[in-house]
Amino acid sequence: MNIMGQRIRDCRKASNKTQKELAALLGVKEAAVSKWESGKVENIPRSTIKEMASMFDVNPCYIMGFSNDPNPPKGEATVYSRVTIELGQQASELLQSFMKMNQKGRDMAFATVNALANSPENTAQEKTELKNA
Repeated sequence: MNIMGQRIRDCRKASNKTQKELAALLGVKEAAVSKWESGKVENIPRSTIKEMASMFDVNPCYIMGFSNDPNPPKGEATVYSRVTIELGQQASELLQSFMKMNQKGRDMAFATVNALANSPENTAQEKTELKNA
């Protein structure tokens, strides 16, 4: 289970809803909710995430794992501004670029970022800095 799946599950249970009930409220099949919660499907439509966030009275960034703050943003804060606050401007720009891509582009971007993140060459310096902090 991934963080988004875990948070959907936790929010659903906290609201005393079954997968079937949540699916009916969102207009999807129960199997879709099951797949989201198990992490088998990560590309949930933004409109569905927004609807879930509203239903559960949490921040969409919280459901997506971009924030550990479950409280809805105040005012006109967008997902991008919340990402900027939590992770910095570069992360927000990356997310905006990612959202412009089709599925093929997103798959390629994910594979590239995953490869970079798992390379000791790209992570060794940060680990050293953390040890010295």
